[in-house]
Amino acid sequence: MDLLKQNVSRNLLFKDKISCCVWDWNTTDPPPLNGSNVVLIADCVWVQELVPPLVKTLKHIVSNCHDKRQLNVLISYQQRGQTAHDLFWENMNEIFSKIECMDVSLTKPEQLNVFKLSLEPDV
Repeated sequence: MDLLKQNVSRNLLFKDKISCCVWDWNTTDPPPLNGSNVVLIADCVWVQELVPPLVKTLKHIVSNCHDKRQLNVLISYQQRGQTAHDLFWENMNEIFSKIECMDVSLTKPEQLNVFKLSLEPDV
């Protein structure tokens, strides 16, 4: 988290518009987005038990977002267990109407993927 905050503070163009926080989705609801429209999730799914609380958190974010048309969730993702993977994407397909695999040239595709999840404009 410290490294993420350092990177945000170095981004002169957006540093006043970006906030970082850790969410323990097993114990708390996420804080309000306060007009934010991008959520970044990194290294989030590796065991099946973590999927339902993450799904609950994402549903909470979607339902409390002021402008659902502008909401984008970016997930950096490396598949580990097949069961957790299947459960996670089954739920993402139920929540989000558009899921795109972004072109990330920094790494081999089998090592890391970045996905952009969004809702259709008429939601």
